[in-house]
Amino acid sequence: MISPAMYNMLLFRFYHARLKQWQIPQERYYVKKPCAFGRMPLVLHLGDFLQLRPTAAMSLLTDLTALPPTREDKDVPAEYQDAAKLFLSTDLCYELTTTNRFREDEGGRQLQEVVTFMRDPQSQNSAAYKKVSKLWQKMCINDADGEVDARLREPRFQQGHMLAMFWETCGPWMSMRAQHDATALHTPLFCLQAADQASPPLEAPDAALLANQYNPHDTGGIMGMLLLHLGMRVRLTESICKAKGLVKDAEGVVMRIVLHPKDEDRAANAFNSASPGTTVYLTHVPIGIWLKMDKYDEAPDVENLAHATNLSDSDVQSLVLLEPSKCLMPFKWKEYQIYRSGFALTHAMVRTSTACQGKTYDMGVLIDCAKRETGQHPTQADDYWLHMYVMLSRATTLRDIVLIRAPPESFLLQGPPADLKKRLAVFRTRVTACQNRAVAMAAKLGFDKFL
Repeated sequence: MISPAMYNMLLFRFYHARLKQWQIPQERYYVKKPCAFGRMPLVLHLGDFLQLRPTAAMSLLTDLTALPPTREDKDVPAEYQDAAKLFLSTDLCYELTTTNRFREDEGGRQLQEVVTFMRDPQSQNSAAYKKVSKLWQKMCINDADGEVDARLREPRFQQGHMLAMFWETCGPWMSMRAQHDATALHTPLFCLQAADQASPPLEAPDAALLANQYNPHDTGGIMGMLLLHLGMRVRLTESICKAKGLVKDAEGVVMRIVLHPKDEDRAANAFNSASPGTTVYLTHVPIGIWLKMDKYDEAPDVENLAHATNLSDSDVQSLVLLEPSKCLMPFKWKEYQIYRSGFALTHAMVRTSTACQGKTYDMGVLIDCAKRETGQHPTQADDYWLHMYVMLSRATTLRDIVLIRAPPESFLLQGPPADLKKRLAVFRTRVTACQNRAVAMAAKLGFDKFL
């Protein structure tokens, strides 16, 4: 996910930060090996090349000499080229060859076989392909008879994760999931509409369209219509306190919604309703939302909070009051310039393939494999492979995956993008050389008996 532009800026900042103390002669040396990273003696690059490329940018592995002539970034700035060359010239390379993600059972081994085959596919007539083809069919949804796949009724999928490539899929899923879970928990579903200040003023039809724009990254990090219920798992779409770990994508659970006084009667009627999952449309932005955050235990005034909430001390220490905020910069939509006020939150159990990178999911994972076939930006085959690989490798066992709108099993034969395979081959050669060098050094020092 690191682009040459970002890598170049890291090098440039390190150069200026360490310029005087480490006597770096001239600015042009900041991308040269002896002076890179301000002469930092040891720099570790940790990452997985088989993840998504930087959004709307080339990656450090992009073959700059093979860009098609129609690409706008054909003329790559020299600084970016030098940054990419420096990264690709990394001398010491080591590969982690095992993972703790997959379970040590039959399903875990089967999923590992599938993703391993995807990385290095064999011929269509091979025994390995015939085996993974059957495993692929096993993951595909079984709705041939018009009945719902029985797996989706199991708790691991009812409470599990939902992944897709596009917000056009995730947005409706979030609404559906929130309604379903609120009904299951017998608690009201609150609809929180953001407050938009537009220039020129929004016309009513446009205001309705804007409220239903799915992707919060296009609307200042705040969703136009946010559906919440008590007990719902959510994640932050913007950082609220980096020093405390309350950063973008941090997860928590909704414990209480502090309503505007003018909405309290409406909410009280919903809580008293005999109908589970009653929908409450709020007319004012709430005062705040109490969240119990997963990786936070520094709540102030714990004693009074415990008394007011009847929660245990350990739970109270994780409480955070999220107040409504205004996006720092206006966003453009159609001919409007808009400042939006609301809550920087979204559903944690429904994610795009980009947002699920680095995650490990122990429950069921429902994956929508749909891609854009037509339109202005159809999904390219190489990009599709990367998105599919990322989503499939989030689960821990084959039995926890259900694929809808899945491509045929012949997709498994595609393999990683050609330029990526080329770069991986270069690094793999260096990995072998470094491994041999390490073994020789271990033998020289008398440590070979531990290998």
